Amino acid sequence: MSKNYSLKTLFVFFPLIIFWIFIFLYTTDVPWFDDIETFGDTLRIWITSDLLTGIKELFHPNNEHRMFPGKFWAVLYYLFTGKIDFRILTFIGNLNLMGTVFLFWKVFKRENHSIWYFLPITLFLCQPQYYLTSLWIITSWQHEGVLFAGIFTLYLVSRNTTKTYLWACLAILYTIFTMSNGLFFGIAGAFILLLQNRIKELAIWLGVWVVGVGLYFYGFNNQANGHGLEYFMQHPHESVFGFFTFLGGSFDFMPKWDIVKRSVFPTIMGFILVSTCLYISWNLIKKHSVALRKWVGTNGDNNQNTTQSNDIYFVIGCLVFLLCNAFIIGLLRPRFGYHVMLVVNYKIYPSHLLAVAYLLILFYLPHRQKLLNGILVFALLFSSYSYLTITKEASDRHRKMLVGAYNQQHNDIGLAAEIHSPFAAYTTKIMGYLISNKLYEYPTFFDAQQIKAPLINAPLTTGEVSVKKLSADASVIVIKHIAAGNSYQDGVYILLQAPERTYLVFADSENGHDFSSEISNKFFEKGLYQIGMFQVKNGVQQSFKTNQTLVIE
Repeated sequence: MSKNYSLKTLFVFFPLIIFWIFIFLYTTDVPWFDDIETFGDTLRIWITSDLLTGIKELFHPNNEHRMFPGKFWAVLYYLFTGKIDFRILTFIGNLNLMGTVFLFWKVFKRENHSIWYFLPITLFLCQPQYYLTSLWIITSWQHEGVLFAGIFTLYLVSRNTTKTYLWACLAILYTIFTMSNGLFFGIAGAFILLLQNRIKELAIWLGVWVVGVGLYFYGFNNQANGHGLEYFMQHPHESVFGFFTFLGGSFDFMPKWDIVKRSVFPTIMGFILVSTCLYISWNLIKKHSVALRKWVGTNGDNNQNTTQSNDIYFVIGCLVFLLCNAFIIGLLRPRFGYHVMLVVNYKIYPSHLLAVAYLLILFYLPHRQKLLNGILVFALLFSSYSYLTITKEASDRHRKMLVGAYNQQHNDIGLAAEIHSPFAAYTTKIMGYLISNKLYEYPTFFDAQQIKAPLINAPLTTGEVSVKKLSADASVIVIKHIAAGNSYQDGVYILLQAPERTYLVFADSENGHDFSSEISNKFFEKGLYQIGMFQVKNGVQQSFKTNQTLVIE
């Protein structure tokens, strides 16, 4: 029996193994955009400043968020190793998700269901739809970090003991400084305390939360959110629909469709999920909450402090946070375009809603075997489909990051900055500091000597090459009929070679043998470039020349 149970447990947690293999394959030791400021510059300030200034920097906001935990771990890693490793820090950031899975496992185990019924939780949470969160250091520490910190805080609150309550008061402060939406876990915690009729604790909780909010916004520039409110006043319908679109983001199965058509199914599913969760939550609260029965005179169990009741309050608290978070996203984010409701790094929230909805169903309909079996089958199909459709995007991003690192190292441009922009100069400064002080080394995947070798000496590509002008500032280069390799690291790239420099450009392919790159003048120095092809195939790297040139003006 013990051996059989162990085998079942291994199978139920097998999605975690697949998820970590996915992360291991496609995470790179390359900073991207906000990483440079949040981690690279923070480390520079920590090293070059006094201790007080360094500590202040850990709490200093970057864009719209303070993220103390991510910065703290970057500094801690440096103190132990003398370096910064963006890949390792991303791995550590993903441990937050494992913490969330563990908390849901603790709740699930107490319900005495067959272990097979925990599989939907691991399938919903550990999948690649939100790969920009799991593969990008800053978002792994923001979204996964705040979700685990906040969910752990709610778990402590729901235990209904003095000891866990005191720890929760500290944990909510940590959560607030993990990311701005951590503030909403304070509301969720207050709701749990209200359901448990812990009025004195609720008053103290709100006081601690107000202090945390005040500290968070002290010296904080909140002008961007003001613009979001202005946009809402002009387009309120986008926020209403956006709320449901955001929460139904796990059902974004047609990402290449026009945004209006694309968002219809996620919006409908978001509405169904929210309605179902609210209906179940209300019925569970009516049954378990003594506080509610005092207010409205309903009947139910007289003991509100059972372990099951506390677990139910915990899951409902998670739901409250997800609803609050979706409300603020729907309110403030449509001004950037409605597609933001379905942006990849936000999809970790609807995946958590699926897990929360499933736990609520387990509490409300524990003996509906056909329903639970149906959800289990859906979860298996959902996870499989996600890997089949998303893995290519993750692989492409992996290679794009390596290309960006190469160009930044050899051409001082490549890590999400337009050429000669202030951010490009800033990036060169920070990366130069990290390199010169031996805190960081660029990946050495590409053979720089092969790339920089004069194309005139390279063999002529067998592919069919064409160049098309898209606009005054952009062109597209197409190479057809190229045999790609079989390894996940294989790829075809465009070379733009001038006497002074050679750029490496990622080439995309939908069918595996025709490749194209859109060239924007914003990212390259002006000049006449010889077009070449660089291929990585089965571990062999080789350059090829073409008979085409490109003028960047």
